[in-house]
Amino acid sequence: MAYFFKKGKSSPAYEDPMHAGSDLGKNSRSLDEDRLLKGTRLKLVIIITAIVMGIEVVGGFLTNSLALLSDAGHMLTHLFALGMSFFAIVLAARPVTKEKTYGFYRAEVLVAFVNGIALLFMAAFIFYKAIFRVISPQSVAELEMLLVAILGLAANGAGIFLLSGVGRGDINVRSAFLHLIGDTASSVAVVLGGLIIYYTGNFIIDPLISILICGLILIWAGRLLTESTNILLEATPKDVDIDEMA
Repeated sequence: MAYFFKKGKSSPAYEDPMHAGSDLGKNSRSLDEDRLLKGTRLKLVIIITAIVMGIEVVGGFLTNSLALLSDAGHMLTHLFALGMSFFAIVLAARPVTKEKTYGFYRAEVLVAFVNGIALLFMAAFIFYKAIFRVISPQSVAELEMLLVAILGLAANGAGIFLLSGVGRGDINVRSAFLHLIGDTASSVAVVLGGLIIYYTGNFIIDPLISILICGLILIWAGRLLTESTNILLEATPKDVDIDEMA
């Protein structure tokens, strides 16, 4: 047994089964606590998003702001995506069965894939609305629009803060995080557009900013779809060199 030890310290080659079981239990508890934290944060983000979405719908009709109504539509898409992400966490917590020996962990990756597709549709929706606003700009109640847009931006910022510390290594939570970033970018465009309209009366600025945002969202969605697809197809990880392993 001497070869298992060096300078009085145990070698990694030997591990006490009792300690191994203890570590396994700790890891299991840590995983459950991490999943609970993610679920709680996502639930808070869902509640905040739903409330602000309702405010933006009412504000959009009262101010005749298509930008606010469009942003509310984006929030509806994100609300659906966040709900799927939360549902995926609940599924992943279910125990392994004889039929599903891996459990339901792959559900989180599948939801990330669906979220990526939703991001593509969201970008197409923004672009479609932006083109019409470029062709036929409409007047809006600038100040009221700006105040509601700032509220939406603050809500998205709160959501990003809640998810920023819990999404490391979790593609599902990160997809929800990307949705919030996309919606935040949209809110920034609405706020900037509202400011420019308020001070210059130039209504064409807002749709032009929205078109630029579409490009960013397409990049994020492409990366998310690529990564989730590779996981679902069990592709070789980027940091693994098959030739070196051979």
